[in-house]
Amino acid sequence: MVLALCGPTQVGKTYAKEAILRHRKDVKELRWYTTKPLSPDETVGRHLSDEQFERNCLSGLLISFEKDDGYKYGFATHDIVRNDVLFVTEICPSLISDLKEINPDVVAISLVTDGLDILKDRLKLCCKSNAELEKRLSVAKEELEFARENYDYFDVAVLVTKKNQKSFRSTVLLLANALAP
Repeated sequence: MVLALCGPTQVGKTYAKEAILRHRKDVKELRWYTTKPLSPDETVGRHLSDEQFERNCLSGLLISFEKDDGYKYGFATHDIVRNDVLFVTEICPSLISDLKEINPDVVAISLVTDGLDILKDRLKLCCKSNAELEKRLSVAKEELEFARENYDYFDVAVLVTKKNQKSFRSTVLLLANALAP
């Protein structure tokens, strides 16, 4: 079974995923594959050349998801369809329908905000320029709009606000603890 955390940049997907992994020792992070070079802190992902990625997709070993950054991303097919292990992953909201098409038992949690202010505050801490900040905010706005317009793709929505940031982690853990592989 896959628990997919969906939401815009800086909403708290990684924070929630790491909290789940710390508190549920039976949960594993879903390995992902990409043609994008990995940063040193990306330990679960695996880099593949374009040729390797395409070959694995054509043979059915990988399920491919394309993002707007020009790189290819994917998950191992056998992990997506397994229901004996609970995996957790982060995924763009627009890709959840593809994942659920492969395995309808995927549990999708949409992490949304009541506006862009909280995301802008968080992005200011990591963006190197105003241009990067504006670009990432624009993508975040599109992702929030997608989640609101396609709420039926998600099993649960969690509203992240400045006031509930501390209880956000508890909410996600409560949801994760309700799941059993």
